[in-house]
Amino acid sequence: FTSVETSPEYADRPRLDVLKRSGVARVSIGIQSFLDEELKALKRRPRQNTIYRALEEIRQMDFPCFNIDLIYGIKGQTVESFLYSLKEALRFRPSELFIYPLYVRRGTGITEREPDDVCFRMYRAACDLLQAEGFLQTSMRRFVRHRPTGAEVSCGDEVMLSCGSGGRSYLGDLHYATRYTVCQQCIAREIDDYVATTDFTVARNGFLLSAGEQRQRFIIKNLLYYMGLDKAEYLRRFGESVDRIPLFRQLAERQWTEETPERIRLTPEGLGYSDYIGQLFITPEIRQLMETYTY
Repeated sequence: FTSVETSPEYADRPRLDVLKRSGVARVSIGIQSFLDEELKALKRRPRQNTIYRALEEIRQMDFPCFNIDLIYGIKGQTVESFLYSLKEALRFRPSELFIYPLYVRRGTGITEREPDDVCFRMYRAACDLLQAEGFLQTSMRRFVRHRPTGAEVSCGDEVMLSCGSGGRSYLGDLHYATRYTVCQQCIAREIDDYVATTDFTVARNGFLLSAGEQRQRFIIKNLLYYMGLDKAEYLRRFGESVDRIPLFRQLAERQWTEETPERIRLTPEGLGYSDYIGQLFITPEIRQLMETYTY
C-alpha cells in the first residue's frame, strides 16, 4: 500500500499522472483551511485558486483513497468557520478526512490558538457532521467513508517505510527519521542533507525501542484506534495481562474507556481526549528525551 503526501502547489496533472501510473493507492493533501485569514494565521499564503484546482485534479484522477487534512483551533477560527472548511472539503468527495488540532510549538512562528474549550466544540461539531455524512471515525483525527479492512484491526507493530525528508519509518524495533526541526533555515538544511544522501541503508537519526517501549507503543497505537486493545493479543505478545496496568483503571473511572471480555476501547468522550490519554503511557525515559531535545 503506497501513500503520497502533497500540497496544493504540487498537485498538478503531470505529477498526478506519474502517481497514477505508478500504482499509488492513497493521495493525501494538506489544505488546513479554505479561508484566507485562517491560512494567514497559520503563516501560509492565501491560495484559494490553487487549492480548488488541486482538489479537482485529484478528484478526477480517482485514486483508490483520497484524503484531505484540515486544522482546527486556529486563532480567530470559530465553530462555524471550521464547519465551512469541512463542508468545502466534502464537495470533492474525499474517501478520508483527517482533522488536526493546532498545537503551538516553539520556533514555528505561531504563538496563539483558540482556547481548549473552543477547540473541543469544533471537534465535536466536526464529529457530528461527518457521522451524519456517513463517515466512520477510526481515531480522534481520522474519518473514513469506507469500512476499514481486516488488516486495519491491529495497528501496533506494522512495518512502515517512509521516503523523503521528514518521513518516519518503523522497521521492527527501529524508529527512524530525518531530524525534527522547525525553523526555516534548519528545515532547508535537513532537506539539502537528504537530497545529498547516497546511502539510504543507514539510519542516522533513530531510536531502538526496548521491550518495554514496544509494549507501550502497542498500547498507545491500539487504544487510540477505534477497535481498541485486544486483551488476548496483548497477553500473547507480552506475557502479562492488561489488568496489571493501573492506568486502565483510572481511565475507566473517568469513563474514558469501556471494557468487554475481549477488548478495552475508548468511549466517544475518551476518543476526544486521545492526545492527553496517549501521553499518560509515555515512559519517564522517553519523556526525559523529549524534554532535553533541541530544535
